[in-house]
Amino acid sequence: MKTVPHRQRRPTVPFGEWRISLDLQATREVASAPALARGCRCPWCRNWAAAWERVLPPDVVSGLRRLGIDPADPADLYCVSHRPRDVDLRVIYYCVGVVRDGPVVWREDPRFEQTARWYQELRPAPWWLSVSVVPQRHLHDLPLTLDAEVRDLIQVDFRLTVPWVLDEEHPMMIEARSYPKQPVIWAGGRLRPASDFRRKRPRTEPNPI
Repeated sequence: MKTVPHRQRRPTVPFGEWRISLDLQATREVASAPALARGCRCPWCRNWAAAWERVLPPDVVSGLRRLGIDPADPADLYCVSHRPRDVDLRVIYYCVGVVRDGPVVWREDPRFEQTARWYQELRPAPWWLSVSVVPQRHLHDLPLTLDAEVRDLIQVDFRLTVPWVLDEEHPMMIEARSYPKQPVIWAGGRLRPASDFRRKRPRTEPNPI
């Protein structure tokens, strides 16, 4: 009689307002997969490596570790906005499992008349911290390179304010000085003057009549 291998039990882990049945082995494999932010030496990632212990509360750190996630090793990280002494970041991690319970994260936003992602606020300003947990079926592009197809991927997505602790200025402040008297927009990995994005009036041909 053929025996069926015992399926590894999935522990159910609470995280914020969500409950996740975790696949530990698959999460370990995802944690070692190449990703955009892993091994990155850009200023944003180096600042995160130096500052994350200051900004993530102990309960959030322990919650991430229970999910098999190393807080110091995000899969993706980028700057959303900045000030001279701090920056607003989006920091993304992944685990594997099933979201058993929790709030719906894609909601209609009346301000923009479209669907927008909802984040649970964990801490208010000035050191704002929020998180959104999204199952794979609601995700788009992934900043991971996986050897095989992974099912039940879960994105743990933080938006938060982080102090700038490196001795060097952050890149957006350096570039902002290039445009001291006009508004700027972050696009294509750099700051560009807002005038680059103004709609140009279409050329009109002379009226033949």
